[in-house]
Amino acid sequence: MPRSSGIYSLPSNTWYPAVPNTVMKSTDSNATLLDMAQAIDGSLAKDGSNANTAAVWGVFKPITTTGGTTAYSLATGLSLTTLGTYQVFMVKWNATNTGASTLAVDGVAAAPLRKGAAAVIAGDLIAGNINTVAYDGTGFQVLEANVPLDPTLLTIAALTPTTDQAIYFTGTDTAATMSVTSFGRSLVASASAAAGRLTIGAMSPASRQTGDFNAAATYIYPVDTTSANVTATLPGSPAQGDRIVFFDAAGNWQINKLTIARNGNTIQGLAEDMDCTTRYAAFGLMFDSTRGWRIYQ
Repeated sequence: MPRSSGIYSLPSNTWYPAVPNTVMKSTDSNATLLDMAQAIDGSLAKDGSNANTAAVWGVFKPITTTGGTTAYSLATGLSLTTLGTYQVFMVKWNATNTGASTLAVDGVAAAPLRKGAAAVIAGDLIAGNINTVAYDGTGFQVLEANVPLDPTLLTIAALTPTTDQAIYFTGTDTAATMSVTSFGRSLVASASAAAGRLTIGAMSPASRQTGDFNAAATYIYPVDTTSANVTATLPGSPAQGDRIVFFDAAGNWQINKLTIARNGNTIQGLAEDMDCTTRYAAFGLMFDSTRGWRIYQ
């Protein structure tokens, strides 16, 4: 297969150059076709120069390395002795690297494997993974080096939570699952501490009351009547189970009373406001849609 500076030349025989009125032999035809096929086949692997050691500018089928962990070897089957800058190979690693590593291609001296300007580190090259490596003149750039996953994400990924379960951490990068009921979810979804207390039926402390005020469900009211009588007006449209607590904050109810204004609902079955005149008294009212407000403590 004669070549000159990368240009293919047909073999000389009865087919080439063709001569008028000359018999073209079948053996020459077969030889010419074979030579052309070999030229095409060789051109897929070589850059067009005459030398058998011509640089390979792209390998489109991954080649599995040998050696491994830090010193890898790649056999292309082309017996390369030199590499061209930007020459590219597709590589399938036979072993995961344990630190800075090198790659030797055919008969070319081993060169360092890098990610950008930095040497690869342990775990960048994963056994079975396929990466593209490009020779930059001094070493190989690993174009898709493995990016280690965050250990916290790996911990989460290893869990298999099911319906009504949540993930919680038991230590640094260690986690487990726990059951979460619909009630628990509603509590977590509470927009504020006050809303959370309402969800679980807990009471919220109110500020000290020294004058007339409108009482709201789920609050504990310290009422100070040192200066004058105080009236607390109950909600006009309470809900079933609403609770309100009042207590004598200064010990003066026997002097200046606290009046609980019923606001349309009965108190203890009576359609009357309730006066509180016992010093240091504390009590709670709970609403029942049938019986009205009832003292429960």
